[in-house]
Amino acid sequence: MFVSGRLLINPSDPVTVEQNGTESETFSTSRILQQITRSLRSAGIRNAVQLSHDGSLIYLDETGTTDDLTAAVREFALRSTAQTRNTFDTLRLVLEHETRLLRFVIDVQIERVHSITEFAIAITLVGFMKEFSTVNGVLTRAQQELLDEIFHDQAGHDAIVRSAGEDCQQLLGQLSDAVDATMSPEQTRMFWTPQILSNEAIPESVPDSWRSVFDHPSVTLDDVVYCYSWYPTGNAYGLSFDGQHLLDSGVLRGSEPNAQVPLTMSGNPFVGLTLSLDDIPRFYRSPTGTMLHRPSEIWQAVADVSGCSYRVTGPFSTHSLAGKWNGYVIHVKDDTSQDEDEVGPATLIRAAFHGRFGFKGQVSQDGFVRRAFRPLWGGQDIEIGEKKFDEEYVVSGDARPMKHLLASDRIRALIQEQPWIELSVAYTSILIRAGSTHPDKVLRLFELMIEILTQINVPMPDTDD
Repeated sequence: MFVSGRLLINPSDPVTVEQNGTESETFSTSRILQQITRSLRSAGIRNAVQLSHDGSLIYLDETGTTDDLTAAVREFALRSTAQTRNTFDTLRLVLEHETRLLRFVIDVQIERVHSITEFAIAITLVGFMKEFSTVNGVLTRAQQELLDEIFHDQAGHDAIVRSAGEDCQQLLGQLSDAVDATMSPEQTRMFWTPQILSNEAIPESVPDSWRSVFDHPSVTLDDVVYCYSWYPTGNAYGLSFDGQHLLDSGVLRGSEPNAQVPLTMSGNPFVGLTLSLDDIPRFYRSPTGTMLHRPSEIWQAVADVSGCSYRVTGPFSTHSLAGKWNGYVIHVKDDTSQDEDEVGPATLIRAAFHGRFGFKGQVSQDGFVRRAFRPLWGGQDIEIGEKKFDEEYVVSGDARPMKHLLASDRIRALIQEQPWIELSVAYTSILIRAGSTHPDKVLRLFELMIEILTQINVPMPDTDD
C-alpha cells in the first residue's frame, strides 16, 4: 500500500493562445521558480533532490542534505544565462519530505507550452510507509510481524490505510494553501488516493518490473518491497479490499494493438459495437468468494474490441488507449477524479484534426462546466434549433461551425447518451470528457469522436439556414 496525490496549478499570469489548441505561459524561468520554491518552503517542504532546466541537470544532491531547496535555486542563479533565466520549455524539481507515517517523493513539473485544457504546473506526490522501509530489499522479522499485526483485524487495516491517505491529504492541503498565498493562481485542482498492488502472491524477490510501476529516480527498491507483501498477506488473513484502489501489478507494459475492429478502416467502425460488463470474464476472486472485475480487465476488453493499444502507467494507475482512424490519432484515458469537488468516474478522449476549417467552441450541460476549462469562448449560448438539446446543453464559441457540427443527429444523440459530457474544440484539437468508464460508454465516445472528425470535413453550407 502506498499513497499518491497530485496538485495541479493554473497560474494567473497572461498566456498566449495558439491556433493548434495550445497556450504558452509568459512568466520567466526565474519568476516561476521563485514562486514555486516559496510555496514549497511555506508548506515545510525543503529537501531538494534535483533541479533541471529543459532536461539539463542544474542541481543534484549527492550528500543527502535535508534542507537544500534554497541551495538548489541559488545554484540555478549562479549557473544560468540571461536566456535560461528568462525562457524554458520544461522545469523539473524533485524533492523528498517526511510526515508522521510516510516518506514522500515529490515531483514538480512546469510546462511553458501545454494544451489549453491542461494546467502549466503539476506537483505529484508518492508516499511510502516509513515503518516498512527495508535495507537491501529485505523485510526484517520485526517488520513482517508488524505487517501481520496490521492484517489481524479488518478495522485496524482500514484505519492504517485511512491514516496514510489523511497524511497525504494534509500535506496536499498545506501545499495548496501555500500556493494560494504566494502565487494567487487562477485555479488549482487536488486529488489523492491510497493504492494497493494486487499481486496474487508474495514474490521471492521483488520483480525487476517494479520500476515500471514506480518510475522515478528517487524511489528505491527499499521503498517498495513491502508493497508487494500487502495484498497477498491481507488475502491470507481473509481481509476484504472492496472499495480500495487496486493497482494491477501484472499489467505494466502496453500491449500491441489488436485487430478485431481496426481503426484504420473507412466509415465508423463503432456503429453498433457494444460491450457490457457481462461480456468480460471475471478473474479476481474477493476474500468472500465473489468474482469481480479489475479495472485493467475492463480496459483491456475495450482495447480488444476497438483495435487500440492498452497501457497502464504510473503510480496513479492511469488506464489509457490509443488508436488510429483515417490518419487521426485518438487517445483515451481514465480521467476519474477524487478531489474535493468531484468524486466519480470519467473518461477523457482527444484527437487532433486537419479539417476544412479551424474554429473553437464548447458544449456542456448547464452547471457542468468544469473549472479546468478556461472560459475562452465567453458565455454566449448558441441555439442549435433542437428544443430538447438546446434546453439541456450550453453551446458557445464560433456559431457557424458549431451549428454545422451539431447539425448531425447522430452527434447530438451520442452526446445525450452520456451521463454528463464536456466537449471542446480548439482550432485543431478535440477534447471530450464524459462521466462514465463503463465499457459501452467508452465505445460510444469513440463513435462520437469519429462522427465529429467526419462532420468537420464536410463543407459548411453557405448560410446558417
